[in-house]
Amino acid sequence: MTKRKMRNILVFLFSIPLVLCAQSGVVGGLNISKKTFKEAKSQTGLYMGLFQDIRLTSEFYIQPRLLFSLGSTKSTKNNLETITKHNYLELHLYASFRLPLNDKDHFILNIGPSVAQGISGKNKTYSNWNVIHSRRTFDEIPSFDYGISGGLGYANKNNATYFFLDYIYGLKEVRDTSRQNSKGHSISFRVGLAISLRFFDWM
Repeated sequence: MTKRKMRNILVFLFSIPLVLCAQSGVVGGLNISKKTFKEAKSQTGLYMGLFQDIRLTSEFYIQPRLLFSLGSTKSTKNNLETITKHNYLELHLYASFRLPLNDKDHFILNIGPSVAQGISGKNKTYSNWNVIHSRRTFDEIPSFDYGISGGLGYANKNNATYFFLDYIYGLKEVRDTSRQNSKGHSISFRVGLAISLRFFDWM
């Protein structure tokens, strides 16, 4: 997917509220990411962005999210520690099921595709806290990724506040630059809070 196509998709998705009943908001939280390499360890970062809640029925929504995420992974080999930081611009498109728990609260199940474009990052190798090798992350691995996202959440009556847990699995294989013939996938686990900037009493 070219940057131009991705930009056109973003413009289309976030112009939908102009013609449909939808509510906008901000979202952010913790991002725990890693690669599925044998020696890779998870690291904690942050993410933030915007979302749209597009209501199709009282129990089914479409929810696109445009996010900027800060992630990293760490691995150790021969007493050398390598930390790879990777920052992405991401688009997630969820089918969002809202199941009522009572008159005010809703249980949420989200699932859908995602795409991510790497925009910055550094890969550094340390020996006794000294940097012995440094290069740009996306000179080593592909900058574009795609995958499947899913999660569970809670929303109040008007979807004014929204707490959720998300899991993202990248489908594009990436190689471990510190090891030959070693490939893996990116994964992320996220805890977040979304707050609507405009909402209506639909439920």
